[in-house]
Amino acid sequence: MNGTEFQPSVQDLQQDVIDLLKEISQLMGRANSVLSSKDFGQKYGEFQKQVENEKRAINVP
Repeated sequence: MNGTEFQPSVQDLQQDVIDLLKEISQLMGRANSVLSSKDFGQKYGEFQKQVENEKRAINVP
């Protein structure tokens, strides 16, 4: 091994982060819907909004 075999590109890492943010946002939305009758369900909704704001900050559609 010469050390370059496992170095992902910056673009690949950025796309991975974007994909994960999308998935997290969807999961937080589902958690907020399922738990909306409980106090802690609102926290998931707030976290979803934070994730959406971060996605917008990095220009994710």
